[in-house]
Amino acid sequence: MRKEKGMEVAAFLCYTGRKRDSMDKYAMIIRWSDEDGCYVTEVPELPGCMADGNTREEAIKNTEDVIRVWLESEEEDATETI
Repeated sequence: MRKEKGMEVAAFLCYTGRKRDSMDKYAMIIRWSDEDGCYVTEVPELPGCMADGNTREEAIKNTEDVIRVWLESEEEDATETI
């Protein structure tokens, strides 16, 4: 985990569902938002992929869920255009 100006940058493995044993690694930026009163995360590699949580752990779990949904949606969109 690397900290930069109030932000933490973490990498984690996420099961994507594409292959039963497949894991992909994504960087996640975690920061505390005074304005929102919670931790906010974003995944730079996946445009618009963001989540939040009252605790750091909750924000990470929510981000894992959002990544799965983002990837499933992207996969469905690709299938529909074929």
